[in-house]
Amino acid sequence: MRTALFLFAGGVAVWLLGREIARLREAEARYSLVVAAADAGIWDWDVLTDEMFLSERARHLYGLQPSATVRRHTEWRELVAFHPRRLGRGADRAERFFSRDERRPTTASGGAPR
Repeated sequence: MRTALFLFAGGVAVWLLGREIARLREAEARYSLVVAAADAGIWDWDVLTDEMFLSERARHLYGLQPSATVRRHTEWRELVAFHPRRLGRGADRAERFFSRDERRPTTASGGAPR
């Protein structure tokens, strides 16, 4: 009886995992279509590993060579020229965000949502 229950639970887990993988693939396909249609450059920064991904279009918009797509965030900042004021504001915002103990949503003015 125990073995049958174990096999049944394992089968259910595999079935659920398969459903989630299919949903993720569908969402990724929709996302790819939107990005292609918008002709936008996409970047993604993994703050835990400090790795930053730039799509081919983003590299083109920033005037970068189509070499490595994933690099350290600090490397990308050296390759792309940002206006000093914009760079400072972005760094300040990131620092404020990561220094908070709790992650609570805020409104544009910084207050708590109602």
